[in-house]
Amino acid sequence: MRVAAVADIKEFMANNYMPAALSLEEFKAAFQRHGLEYIGGENLDSHMIKSCIAKREKVVKERLPGLRVEFCHIREKYVNEKKVSFQIMMAKKL
Repeated sequence: MRVAAVADIKEFMANNYMPAALSLEEFKAAFQRHGLEYIGGENLDSHMIKSCIAKREKVVKERLPGLRVEFCHIREKYVNEKKVSFQIMMAKKL
C-alpha cells in the first residue's frame, strides 16, 4: 500500500515491477467499484523487514544468482521510511 506520493516511490515501484501502488483510500474506492467493502487489514511491515534482512544475508552468504542485495535493501528502506506499507487487505461483498 502506498503511503507517500507516487513521485516519492518511483524507484520502489520500478524495482518491484509495479505499474501502480494504491493508497488506502484508493484501495477502498477500488473495492467499492467492484461491489466490495473494505473491512480491515493486517500490517505486515515488521515481517517484511525481517524477511528482507534474512534474504539479504542469504543472498550474500550463498552467492545466490538472480537475487540482488539492493532489491532487499530498497524494500526495507521504503518500509522504514513509511513510504509504503505491506498489508493484507480484507473486504466483504456489499
